Amino acid sequence: VRVEKLAACIESLTLRCTALEKGISQFRGELPSKLQVDTAALVKEIADMRRQMDLDRKQRIERDTVLLRRLAEMESVEAAQFEAGNHQLIHTCEQLHGEVDRINRSNEIGDTRTEKFRSFILEEIAGMKNTLSVSAQTREQTDDEIVQAMNQYTNALQKGLHAANNRGI
Repeated sequence: VRVEKLAACIESLTLRCTALEKGISQFRGELPSKLQVDTAALVKEIADMRRQMDLDRKQRIERDTVLLRRLAEMESVEAAQFEAGNHQLIHTCEQLHGEVDRINRSNEIGDTRTEKFRSFILEEIAGMKNTLSVSAQTREQTDDEIVQAMNQYTNALQKGLHAANNRGI
């Protein structure tokens, strides 16, 4: 009888242990581990940071595009103004040249006053041509500086985007 009681107790303990093991395995399946929770939080944080970085990159590209567009507009306005001034100087030069020719034809006598006036006008024309030449050189230098500034800006932009992309990887 005692052996039967002992066998019944062992059987009862075995059933209880089985039930306990089953409960523990269910408990493990239902509650995620701390590592899983931390991993999920890190994944979410990384995804948020990536979205923020992409948004920031898009905003920088838009801002840089606007700046480049404004720079191009400023350059085209400056070129148009330079061309207008150049045309005006050429027109004035042609008018003065025409006036000199007209005066020359009307007074072919070779009067000294006419010669003095003619030389004065020719000197003025030469001065205007010199001014036009200096303006053209200044314009070329300004254009070179603008191109150099745009190249430096583009290089800096590329380096920044490259650095941002490398950090994102």
